[in-house]
Amino acid sequence: MQKIRHFFIFFNVLVVAATLLAYTAQMVHPSKSGIIAVMGLLFPVLFIVNVVFVIGWLTLKKYYALLSLVVLALGWKPTTSLINFSGLARQGDQAGILTIGTLNAHQLIDLDASRKPTRQQMVKLGEQLMHPDILCIEEGGEAFKFKESLGYKYSKRIPASYSILFSNYPIVASKNLDLSPHKSLSGWFDINIGPDTLRVFLIHLTSNSMTADSERLMAEGDIRDTETWGKMGDLIGRYARAAGARADQAEILNTYITESPYPVIVCGDFNDVPTSYTLTNIKGDLNDSFVEAGSGLGITYAGKVPGLRIDYILVDPKFKIISHKVPKLGVSDHNPVIAGIQITDL
Repeated sequence: MQKIRHFFIFFNVLVVAATLLAYTAQMVHPSKSGIIAVMGLLFPVLFIVNVVFVIGWLTLKKYYALLSLVVLALGWKPTTSLINFSGLARQGDQAGILTIGTLNAHQLIDLDASRKPTRQQMVKLGEQLMHPDILCIEEGGEAFKFKESLGYKYSKRIPASYSILFSNYPIVASKNLDLSPHKSLSGWFDINIGPDTLRVFLIHLTSNSMTADSERLMAEGDIRDTETWGKMGDLIGRYARAAGARADQAEILNTYITESPYPVIVCGDFNDVPTSYTLTNIKGDLNDSFVEAGSGLGITYAGKVPGLRIDYILVDPKFKIISHKVPKLGVSDHNPVIAGIQITDL
């Protein structure tokens, strides 16, 4: 019995140490420590294990519960980016509400296997997305051909990409962003709303390019097999390298965002988790719509890898975020994010 208790104490200490590393992932560039970046990715798992330890130790009336209890208290801020209930109490005057949506549409494969959807399919997609005033689509395939079917007057596509912005308001300027040496699928769009101008950043950062391999490993892997551990190591290395590329892109994007002459909204598929260096750098002083007005877990990735929130809407602090929704539509391997923003004082 003594040996079992010592084992669980030792394991609890390891989990606490890993959780503390996960907290630092927001501050450490992945190129300096891939392990820390991976711990940031695993934060949801570490959070759950810490909660289990707290409950278990308290059940046994052991003060060892303080180990995980203290580390959870230290991580209150990253925890609110994982699970949140702000939306249950969030209220606001409905005057001057602008709705913003973002969706990685997976090249529209889930609508039509040939990637050539019909007008009727696109009309239905617009209805499912609830026609937000501004809609950012990543991996949109031929969606740029269906502006009217989706219900919009204006649209603009980032050159050499399938990233498209649709708007009910005039798009008066746009720019493809240089994120060298990495390929750019991102840009900004200046949108006139009444007498004022809003700059919307549509972001699609470097992919991990490991979805198929990770899903295959989850389905077929055997932890008793050394080959499985080798494949896990390869996936971890690939994630760390991709996270490093996104971190480089995030630092460049931070400059574009801070230099904007207009209030800013940032939307898109960041391909990284809330506890990442990438999100921290892009977010800066902006507000995360999920943290401000979301409820539950806010998971946006709908593939087989569970628990990932990698799609975001970040909002200038001068605006009030009224609502945040992640409808599960089954139209892509991502769920859309829809936010309501009060812009009376734009």
